[in-house]
Amino acid sequence: MQAWDQRTMWKPGTISFGTLRWLLIPAIAIHNFEEWASMPLYAGASAVVAQRLCISIEMPPWPVIELALLLATVGSLAMVILGSVGKPARWRNWLVCFVGTVYLVNVLVPHLPAALATRGYVPGLTTALLINLPVGLLLLRQARREGILSLRQTAFMIGLAVISLPVILPLIFWISFRLVLT
Repeated sequence: MQAWDQRTMWKPGTISFGTLRWLLIPAIAIHNFEEWASMPLYAGASAVVAQRLCISIEMPPWPVIELALLLATVGSLAMVILGSVGKPARWRNWLVCFVGTVYLVNVLVPHLPAALATRGYVPGLTTALLINLPVGLLLLRQARREGILSLRQTAFMIGLAVISLPVILPLIFWISFRLVLT
């Protein structure tokens, strides 16, 4: 019987990190498509969230939202592809892990709190819970199993995503505003 080295080999029945990195592409595209398709139907959800969480949310015009979703999708996909092709390098794996972790954190902020605040559906909730959550968790787990990330590096990646998401989202909307409204 062959012994499996958890740092360098994957066990039968598991999905390799290499496969999971490519699964991020449809996960990201499907999630952002769901947000785009459902946003007009649930535009009032932001007012409910703002009221229940005692925060101020002003919805940008629809063309700004559309461009922001497109920029988020294309930018994320470009980073995953950049991290997945070419000569293998640690920074490439980390880039893929970062994107996957940002989408994982995106489940917890803002999708889940918004759904709890509205006591119902918010745009992107279904794919956040059914696709991004498991793909993100599996990606990080497999990165740990294959020795791509240590436990400390995984914690750092999660912390970086938590800190980055509140910067990334407004930045994408700022760029979108500048492109649409100029």
